[in-house]
Amino acid sequence: MIKKNSLSVESWFSRGWQVYKERPKPLIGASVIFSAVSLGSAVVGLSNWGTIIQALSNLIVIPVLAVGWAFLFLRAIRGEEVKASDVFSAFSCFGRAWTTQMLFTLIILGGLFLLIVPGIIFSLMFGMCVYAVMDKKMSAVESVKYSKKITKGYRGLIFVLYVAIGLLTLLGIPIAYGLQKLDSNLIFIGLIPYLINVVFVLPWTAAAAAAAYDSLVKKNEEALEAREESV
Repeated sequence: MIKKNSLSVESWFSRGWQVYKERPKPLIGASVIFSAVSLGSAVVGLSNWGTIIQALSNLIVIPVLAVGWAFLFLRAIRGEEVKASDVFSAFSCFGRAWTTQMLFTLIILGGLFLLIVPGIIFSLMFGMCVYAVMDKKMSAVESVKYSKKITKGYRGLIFVLYVAIGLLTLLGIPIAYGLQKLDSNLIFIGLIPYLINVVFVLPWTAAAAAAAYDSLVKKNEEALEAREESV
């Protein structure tokens, strides 16, 4: 039995895998939608006029879609019924979702501008804001502060999680690079790894990341309850 508030990379991946097995259709469907929008934006950007559309998509659409994607997997981890179209749910609170993603992006860019290490630290510290903005109905600033609070003491674990997810999602690189270079051989070679990435790796790792947030929230709530009881 996997404890829902267990704080370990193994338990996060285990919970993610369990949810993936229980409800693969909506998770795979969401992965297909998210990947199609991202890849479609890249393909459109290959044309001269398409670069403008790609820039607008990357600036406006994909950041909000990413928040909806995160919240869909969080709901799935918590045992709620979800459907693939829920990936668009963050558009119902576009302002908060977009502002949160932009604030997080600016924080990371600021960290990377200083040096690579601060950028990594900031991503570990503030990355859970994309869940909090929908889950706790917080503002962008509140979401960032909440992420900092719940990740304190666990950023080493989150780093290992992110590295593992990053290594697994490398499967999507060949086809993306092939499209960028208009290399049909690379596109063909990368097609199968890309499909494995979309159908299997992305939904599994997204569920694992959501499990990490969920366990951190529960740990924080338990600590607050213990503090109140001791008063």
